[in-house]
Amino acid sequence: MGRVGGWMSQRGTIRGVSRPTSDVKSTHDASDRFFQTVASVVPDMILVVDLRTERVHWTNRSRDRRFAHHLGRITSLRSVRKALHRDDQMRLDAIMARLRSTVSDRPPTVEERFRAMDGDGQWRWLSVWIAPWLDSTQATTELRYVVCSVRDIDAAVRIEQRLQWEAGHDPLTGLANRRVINEMLQRASADRSGSRWSVYFIDLDDFKKVNDALGHAAGDELLRTLAERISSVVGPRDVVGRFGGDELIIVSSLASDQLADRVLAVVRRPAMLGGAELTVTCSVGIALLAPGEDPDEVVHRANEAMYSAKRSGRDRWEIAGPLNTGPAQRRVHLEADLRRAVQSGSEDLQLVFQPIVDRAREPVAAEALLRWNHPTRGPMVPSQFLSIAEDAGLMIQLGDLIIRRSLAAAAEWMQAARPMMVAVNVGRQQLGNGQLEKLIRQALEETGTGPDQLCLEVTESVLVDADSPELAELWRLRELGLEIALDDFGTGYAPLTHLKRLPATILKLDRSFVAGIGSPIPNPTDVAVARALGLLAGELGLRVIAEGVESEQQFEQLSELGYELFQGFWAHPPMPNAHLHELLVRR
Repeated sequence: MGRVGGWMSQRGTIRGVSRPTSDVKSTHDASDRFFQTVASVVPDMILVVDLRTERVHWTNRSRDRRFAHHLGRITSLRSVRKALHRDDQMRLDAIMARLRSTVSDRPPTVEERFRAMDGDGQWRWLSVWIAPWLDSTQATTELRYVVCSVRDIDAAVRIEQRLQWEAGHDPLTGLANRRVINEMLQRASADRSGSRWSVYFIDLDDFKKVNDALGHAAGDELLRTLAERISSVVGPRDVVGRFGGDELIIVSSLASDQLADRVLAVVRRPAMLGGAELTVTCSVGIALLAPGEDPDEVVHRANEAMYSAKRSGRDRWEIAGPLNTGPAQRRVHLEADLRRAVQSGSEDLQLVFQPIVDRAREPVAAEALLRWNHPTRGPMVPSQFLSIAEDAGLMIQLGDLIIRRSLAAAAEWMQAARPMMVAVNVGRQQLGNGQLEKLIRQALEETGTGPDQLCLEVTESVLVDADSPELAELWRLRELGLEIALDDFGTGYAPLTHLKRLPATILKLDRSFVAGIGSPIPNPTDVAVARALGLLAGELGLRVIAEGVESEQQFEQLSELGYELFQGFWAHPPMPNAHLHELLVRR
């Protein structure tokens, strides 16, 4: 008894179930009903298309409501084409042309993604399987029919697109991330069209003050605003990215002076944050990208040019020279040398101590000051290398070294029968994570010194947030028995109410107010500030130290104002510990 395979009837009904030929006629109607019932519940839209006539012979009339408005109009390949996005129509034409020209007993199955408009007028992504159907009655292997299975995959595609976007963009600003920036630099480096590409390294000036004063939410909003502004002034081929923190990068083929001036101008425009108008500036470093140049090198040169712009006054731009010349190379070498010195605990990093004296000029304490005796450049003061240490992330390690060596010196003073307090400057980077407290406890135990022999000098910057972890750690250290000094008092932005937050035991009158005291015609403002600070300290039960005392006249007038502790060249210059130890023994 013979059998038949799948075929297409004259009415367009798919016949695909093999059965004995004697049963075909008697089962046609039942088979049709069975097949139509199964096809009607399939969620995918199914179309059978005649490649010769381009007519749709059969469809299951999918009940997907999103595309219900198309169903009555899908009668031909042309109507299918019209339902697709214009950019996808040519791809469909190419696929059908390829299938028509296929002569094979095993034609390929094609899977493609297309966009079609739904009933709400929105473009949705569809997955379309186009499978060949060979009519068993044909004498040749020429492909005549195709079966198209259409599935809505819009949600999955949009998730995929979102993940791809997030992989290449900064989530806060929407700018390109480092990976995309690097890819753009690679393409620009390989560009042989004659275009001159440049890298712009942008850093906001004093952005930390915005976060400290208004909060990180306001800082984030400012970054988004500036990212949008900068993106509006670049060229169509340019890429704007976020390098990290408040650092942005532009890869551009525009003229350097033209784009840099635009960037400075749009950043400088006032921005509204939290109902307040805020104006910020930025420093820009520009490095021209040479064909074939390593992207890391050009970014590094742009970064160095940016720091040069900051040192030259900020709110400006500078163009970097070649990699191995000028300030950029010097800074690179200095950072490498400093990193080696810190990590090895080199003796090139030296502490000198400036005594703090009473009215009898007797030393009662000393402030530890760092010096770097560079192997080739000679002695360097902190202003020449601390900014490099901050940028290189070395401040915590450097602070640890200073505290351990300072307490070791205090132990020597104690052995000389002159126990004195040593004052050490600490920055906000060292506070808040508990590591400083742990270090101090260890160092006190190792040296045998008492907590009252260590004073931590901090500036007003730690007073911004009353609930900050930095402030909480300071309170724990005060409870341990340490002295806490508020350095450079009167020069910052903190109100006097912040004194209630800080566990301060000492205030230090900044040298800028001492400078106008003791001259033949004293500066009345400096005298008033010095008098007011002395009275305030007395009312709060705090000791006060006058910094930068350079003359006998300054000492006498400060003494008349009630000051009892003094620090400056009038008494003693900073000196190595060996000299201070000798001074203490002699006295």
